[in-house]
Amino acid sequence: NITVSYMTLIHMANGNVTSTGIVVDVGLKGKNALNDMMNDPTYAGFGGGRAVDFNDVRGFVVFEVGSYFGVVTAIYIAFLAVGVVARDVERKSMDLILSMPVTRRRFLSERTLAVAVMSFLALLAIGLVMMFAIRGIDDSIPAGDVVSTFVGGFPLMLVIIAWSAVLSVVFNEVKVAMGASFVLVLLAYILNFASFITPDWEWMGTVTPYGYYNFGDFIFGEWDAWGDLAILLGLFVVLMAVAVYLFDRKELPT
Repeated sequence: NITVSYMTLIHMANGNVTSTGIVVDVGLKGKNALNDMMNDPTYAGFGGGRAVDFNDVRGFVVFEVGSYFGVVTAIYIAFLAVGVVARDVERKSMDLILSMPVTRRRFLSERTLAVAVMSFLALLAIGLVMMFAIRGIDDSIPAGDVVSTFVGGFPLMLVIIAWSAVLSVVFNEVKVAMGASFVLVLLAYILNFASFITPDWEWMGTVTPYGYYNFGDFIFGEWDAWGDLAILLGLFVVLMAVAVYLFDRKELPT
């Protein structure tokens, strides 16, 4: 429960909180001691490069949810997507499927679309649940900002789906494709996390799809990164084109 988690984290500062989570203990002089932790560059990645204020419920959500939302959701979606081709190849049922009046391109497109729809609905459901949880703490936060924070991750998840589809075509075993996709997810997440630690590593954020989705910008109602959206959608199209190209030329094992 995000409400309980928020209150628990604030109480770690040895203060009292109001209904909005603001520490009012005289000894702390209205400040949350946990904010000092975020001044350490090591923790900068948890805030997505944003100066997180734990006195603000949105700052807490960025730290508590935004820091792992992208990677956990991506691993689940990669788990779904790596089976679009490899699962039927592994089961030796692909020949039977393709013997019906369906092209390889259509088969791959429909399977990928199904995963994309499931992913969107999952993100929407998460967004709605979080909306009610967050507004239970502070009802001044626009519901649209909360929901869009999670739905806004859909273009990033499309990229995860697309590279998982490529791996599903390349490898004939689901477990191998899954492992490769998980490694890519973790590597992409780590590169983005590292890009916030020091200015010398900022370039890392440009070579990972995570660098084009900013959780904090959405929940604070500051998102206007249409260029980043275009990059993610463009990358999705390119990866899907690669997947289709490889699948059209793939020799199915007997």
